[in-house]
Amino acid sequence: MSSFASSQSSTIHDEDSDAPTSKRPRHSRQPKPKRKPMSLAGIIHVPMDIFAEIASYLYPHDILSLARTTKHYRTLLMQRSAKHIWSASERNIPGLPPCPEHLDEPEYASLVFGKSCSQCAANVGTTRRMDAVLCVKLCNVCRERMIVGSSTVPTPAHHLVLFSQSIKPPTHLNPGYTLINSVNTVTTAMYLHANTGDTAGFQRWQQQRQAALAKQREFANALGPFLDSMDEKRDDEVEDIKAKRFVAIKERLMQIGWEEVDCHVTHYPLLREWQKLVAQPKPLTNRIWDNILPKLVPILTTNRQQRLIRERKERARDRVVRMHGLLTELEDSMRPVIEFQGEGSEGPTTTAALPFPNRRAALKLPVVRGLLKEDVSGDAVAEMFGAKREDVVRGVRNWRYRLEEELGQMIYRAGEGYAGLLGVTRYAWEGVSRWDLTSTTFTPDSLEHINPATQKALRADSVFEIGKPKEFNWSPVCHFYPDVIHLHQAQLEQQHSIDVQNTADSDVEDGYESDVKHKPLNLSGISGHAPGKRAAKRLLRCLGKPHAAYLEMKAIGQRFVCERCWVKKPMGWAEIVEHYANSQYSSNTTKHWFAHQGIKFNNEHDTAEDKISHETASAIEKDEAWTARRRRYPGIGTVSPPGAEKAESQSGTSIPTEKNTGTETTVTEPESVTKPLVRILSLEEAESALKDESGEVVRCGICEAVAEGDDGSGPSAPMPRPEGLREVIVRHLIDVHELPEEKWEMVLKTGGDTHTTE
Repeated sequence: MSSFASSQSSTIHDEDSDAPTSKRPRHSRQPKPKRKPMSLAGIIHVPMDIFAEIASYLYPHDILSLARTTKHYRTLLMQRSAKHIWSASERNIPGLPPCPEHLDEPEYASLVFGKSCSQCAANVGTTRRMDAVLCVKLCNVCRERMIVGSSTVPTPAHHLVLFSQSIKPPTHLNPGYTLINSVNTVTTAMYLHANTGDTAGFQRWQQQRQAALAKQREFANALGPFLDSMDEKRDDEVEDIKAKRFVAIKERLMQIGWEEVDCHVTHYPLLREWQKLVAQPKPLTNRIWDNILPKLVPILTTNRQQRLIRERKERARDRVVRMHGLLTELEDSMRPVIEFQGEGSEGPTTTAALPFPNRRAALKLPVVRGLLKEDVSGDAVAEMFGAKREDVVRGVRNWRYRLEEELGQMIYRAGEGYAGLLGVTRYAWEGVSRWDLTSTTFTPDSLEHINPATQKALRADSVFEIGKPKEFNWSPVCHFYPDVIHLHQAQLEQQHSIDVQNTADSDVEDGYESDVKHKPLNLSGISGHAPGKRAAKRLLRCLGKPHAAYLEMKAIGQRFVCERCWVKKPMGWAEIVEHYANSQYSSNTTKHWFAHQGIKFNNEHDTAEDKISHETASAIEKDEAWTARRRRYPGIGTVSPPGAEKAESQSGTSIPTEKNTGTETTVTEPESVTKPLVRILSLEEAESALKDESGEVVRCGICEAVAEGDDGSGPSAPMPRPEGLREVIVRHLIDVHELPEEKWEMVLKTGGDTHTTE
């Protein structure tokens, strides 16, 4: 055979002698070193007492692992004679309760420290803890197969089995779970005892069963805290491994050029992917690093971009917060205060602080906006603010000037009431030009803060309103400069307060670019008070101070009293202006109510121009109605419209007449409207009037009767109910209702008298 193979090989070689000879490839893998046979075989022959002494220093899970190495150790450690070895190892773990009677030591060690299912031996990992009540550790499959809810357990057997609330989440239907084997054991025993009729035996079995369950509950109560501590320790170990892995990754990233701040990913959309790669309970190896590096670079790049954006926004917020503090300090140091000094050194004085931009308006100042656009820190912007402090001061002054100019335009646009709507010519005596400056003299220190726009805004007849009146026929509250701006700024702070901690850099870089060129402050809601302006002009004319400033009138205090109506309470300047404005604002509605009752009513606050406006408006309405009638019926011809001949005089009513002197138009007022509108009380008179009035207080029964008919359900202002001293109400009956003397006593009411409508 060998010769045949040799000859065959020789023949083949001869035939292929020209072909190159193939070589066997060399393998670079080194052969694994072979372990010396029986190198640990001698450990089996260690004497039992020495082995027991060595094992006494081990933990239960170490002995469990040793028992699974060889058949020899399995046979040795699974015998009952090895119980002392297991017990000694259990004592090495602080807090571990001794093995209970219903478990043996290897089973107990496997449940507490093992990683396998107690039913099928499948691997469940270290995160699945044993159930201390049922003394099992089950995988998901065995748990669904071996565990039943309390609703499926017969009621008589409930006290003979243990229920756990941790092996599965409890529900309303199944607040607890137990082993199906325990249920079968109990039901079988109950069935057998019931069939045999051994009641005494069943009672003994129940007592034994309940005693065993009591011991199991006691053991579960002791084992629960130990299992909790094991979970905490395991979590700490996992977190420690994660921390070491993160440190190793950070060191390698910094070696290739990344900064330490880049290694802390805080951008939320990237955080999940970052945690998957970094926060793993596995040590970092070269192989793992090579796999995760290509995935880390895009995350780190995006996170760096987002971090830079976030830092820029934080610097912008820091600049805004610092700027608010700087502007507050500037406001405290430079807010101008103007002061009015009365006649003589002891005359009445009053002061007013001119407006300062609020926080939102201050950010619109060009100088401030330019500083906030600089991408610097808060400390740097504070230094820049100090260098440009004078520019900021000029910006604040320009802001105030433009604000006062806009308020002046509001006063200019304020309507002229019914006369303006009907196109009635303004009379020369009606008042001064809207743009006349105030005649009030201020202290020398105040003059540097006052310009023509300030003087126009400070006039006592520059009346403003905020918002709309609450009632349809009720005049809004009268406000004056600068109080109206302070009130409006307070309202803006409540409605649109700025949270400086949430101010974005876009508010600084992009906001207010268009607004700053037109409006220095959001003045929406503020407008000129037309009725208040007309009332203030007439009151100032009556007092002989047509160009007075609001501060001058405010310094007088509550000493103004109405000379036309029954209200004799001393009022301040704003109150007296509002009093006259309300009377004119609601006069038409009041006249309508009295006319509906067939009662005479004259507005006691009307002046000559009011009567001219009323009569002219009535004549215009009649003329327009007559013209429309002629167009509809051409046969009427050129008959004069009714009342045309009485355009200048109505029966029973005196109308102011015009006299043209060639240079200006003057008005001659009848005696009924020549009474002064207002009077300034002395200090003694004002103090006395503010106290309780002495004398008989009566009421106007006519006005009360009409007021009773107004149920207040409409949008109009409530009907007045005049009351006061007898001579005051008598004057009211004469001027308002034109009531003869013989009927005074019929309508004057005191106390709880009934109302009379005569």
